[in-house]
Amino acid sequence: MTQEHRDPAMQWSGHLSRLDGRRRDAVVAALRHSADSGWPASSEAVELLVSYAVGEITARDYADGILAALGGQDGGIAALELPPAAPSAYVAAEVEAMPVPTPDTAPAISREDAVHAYVTGQIPVGEFLRLARG
Repeated sequence: MTQEHRDPAMQWSGHLSRLDGRRRDAVVAALRHSADSGWPASSEAVELLVSYAVGEITARDYADGILAALGGQDGGIAALELPPAAPSAYVAAEVEAMPVPTPDTAPAISREDAVHAYVTGQIPVGEFLRLARG
């Protein structure tokens, strides 16, 4: 079975054992959302997310670690083909009621806020990567 077809809760159970129930549920939801969006997590990405969830690293450390894992330190992430930003299915009802910001009116978002939005299911992983590399 390939990584894309496995349940992250089972696939990464060794990493997830460090988390309590609520944190584990949030991390598993983020991993499932990421996999459903076409971005299955690597072992390094799961370890970073778990470290963030237990408070060992900051949101900035998490975002920097993900970007570094994808080649962001040398500019390699700029070459990634990211899907266009789209509302997450997990918060579609809330997003539909919101006005769509344009590049001129979109508020700047910090990497920390992008991590929080991704982990809580407010944005898909492609949008997180777009925001974090900007």
